[in-house]
Amino acid sequence: MSKVTVRDMIVLPLLLLVFASLAIVVRSKSGLFAASYANVLRSFQSAGPLFRVPIDEKFGKATGALGNRVSIEFCSEAFASSKLRYARMVSFCGKGYDVFNFLAIPAAEYDLPMFGADIVVLPGGVLAALDFQPLSSSAAHINGAAYQSNLHVFQKWQAEFISFPGGAMPPAAQRYFSPHALWTRFGLESNSTVGMEKLQVALSEYCRAYCNALTEANPSSAPDLGREKFLAEYLQYRVENDPAKNLLVGAFGAEWTEAALNQVLFPRR
Repeated sequence: MSKVTVRDMIVLPLLLLVFASLAIVVRSKSGLFAASYANVLRSFQSAGPLFRVPIDEKFGKATGALGNRVSIEFCSEAFASSKLRYARMVSFCGKGYDVFNFLAIPAAEYDLPMFGADIVVLPGGVLAALDFQPLSSSAAHINGAAYQSNLHVFQKWQAEFISFPGGAMPPAAQRYFSPHALWTRFGLESNSTVGMEKLQVALSEYCRAYCNALTEANPSSAPDLGREKFLAEYLQYRVENDPAKNLLVGAFGAEWTEAALNQVLFPRR
């Protein structure tokens, strides 16, 4: 039997922790986006070591029903790193319903936007938003390096989906999206498979671009520019107005939904 060194005793548990977190995500997500969750996690792991953020087990995996016929599975995972204050991924799926939702919030000392990805497949069609969501309305933030260095990614995918606009965005929500958001909507016609494939490629490219910005980011010496206040307002807005709120209430009840929104999806940490 080979000798176990001190280095092995340190490194092996760390590797097991990383691979275990990946395995849990792959196993617990079903539906259209199982591979996307694994790909997103790998991208964020490439930007630095992640550690799991514990969440109540009733939000880790839950089963509910819409009406008397549609069984719904809800799964969530949360993690953080030296540069991420909080990140979480959520899956909501059942017959005719498949939702991919991911949010990453940078640590306070980094002048970075958030990364938001929301792809919603409902019986009536597909609605998606991918964005480096701003954490300030200041020009300095919106024109920062994370945006400027990835204009080619944003422009490429906005042009790719120009024939499938997302429609009018609620005025109160507009301040929480950048000018570079991919905001699209399309029906479930025979060509929707192509649209979904393109959308998942777009998700991968937006995610990799964000993780590159995260890797390159250094602590900011600039003033806060109201980022903490802006973030608090964003989280409160989403708790009160999240588009999936009615679906969650229908499947799991109002009390469970309020707790999930406040504790897992948009916690004020």
